[in-house]
Amino acid sequence: MKHLRCLIAKILLGVLLLAVALAGVWAAADGSAIRVYLAGDSTVKSYGPSRGEGGWGEFLQYYFDSSKVMIVNKSEGGRSSRSFINEGRLKNIMDEIRPGDYLFIQFGHNDCAYDPANRLERYTPVGIPDANGIYPVTPGTLVETPAELIKSKPLHGKTYYAHDSGGTFKWFLKQYIDAARSKGAVPVLVTPVSRMYFSGTVIRDHHDDNTSRGNAYVIAVQQLATEENVLCIDMFGVTKAMYERMGEAEASKLHFMKNNGSLDKTHYNKYGGFYVGGLMAEEIKKANISISPYVLEKPSQTVSPESGK
Repeated sequence: MKHLRCLIAKILLGVLLLAVALAGVWAAADGSAIRVYLAGDSTVKSYGPSRGEGGWGEFLQYYFDSSKVMIVNKSEGGRSSRSFINEGRLKNIMDEIRPGDYLFIQFGHNDCAYDPANRLERYTPVGIPDANGIYPVTPGTLVETPAELIKSKPLHGKTYYAHDSGGTFKWFLKQYIDAARSKGAVPVLVTPVSRMYFSGTVIRDHHDDNTSRGNAYVIAVQQLATEENVLCIDMFGVTKAMYERMGEAEASKLHFMKNNGSLDKTHYNKYGGFYVGGLMAEEIKKANISISPYVLEKPSQTVSPESGK
């Protein structure tokens, strides 16, 4: 009986996801809805009903009046601020985005993956801060794309920004800001959500490469927002506080269970994606921007905690 209830819950969730997606398409058909584009990684991504994982971007539409706001989630798993550009994903957004639309930008998880296995595709150096702790905005230079990268990630073109071609994390993020502004759209920086990395009852620092400490990739996003006069939504702080408020046992219910039975401490399950999507909606409402009035008092659809099992 328990398995049957879970199966029914998953089927209903799939129907709801389809209904919300269609509602967004219909609302935007006459061009009246403000479009909110999401550029991010696997914690933002829309996985669809066939996958057990859930990103916060997958459920953000539930929290908005779909006749006024349309969420367009372009996020993809495993992408950094650098690889998202290298694969032409930012360009694809720029081909669609209109004046008055928004571009929400959340990277950092994969940018700090400095290990050899991830260096070629994902790693983006944060750089060495100056005497005041300010991380650099250093431009990158295009170089020839290695054949192995074109073979494994065919969206890459003939040239790309390598991890060692000079570009720093803040410089890559600035490309999103500049691109959005060039189209008359509004960029919004989002700090990378926290992983569920407990040390006792608190979340330990974990957004760093081998040259930094103290969640440098979070700090760099906040610095760039100040420098560029861009709204920054601190989802790292929000989700870190969420974990510490809940405690590890309760917070685990928001996370995806891998096929081998171990808990994925980075990725949410469907309920977790829905829950964190609600936290993002609350932050947008508090931000007092043009889409803030269209955050619903109650979500148009809900996701049961049972969907996470």
